[in-house]
Amino acid sequence: MPGIVILCDREGGGKRRKCRSLKVWPEFFVELETGRKTFEIRSFPYGEECEVGEILLLDEYDPQADEATGQSLVYEVTYALKIADSDDSLSLPFPKTDNPVWCLGIRRV
Repeated sequence: MPGIVILCDREGGGKRRKCRSLKVWPEFFVELETGRKTFEIRSFPYGEECEVGEILLLDEYDPQADEATGQSLVYEVTYALKIADSDDSLSLPFPKTDNPVWCLGIRRV
């Protein structure tokens, strides 16, 4: 379920890290899958922050069909930078939000 944050033991051995499930539109999913896209620009609800070491479960989502395609990728956050307290000063290709906007460096795991 997109947006849910859980703790997971990805490598075994009891080390638990925050895992976050996020929807990704098909054109961006392809770029992630091929390795050309190594970052994410995301808005999270106030009070929520994204941290280095978090695991992102990126689920391909078809907005026209309004459903997941069943394909997923797993990435680790390698860099997290809050770039704005809201998107008022940014020109971004997603709906307006009053929540903080983050730029995340990611690598596939």
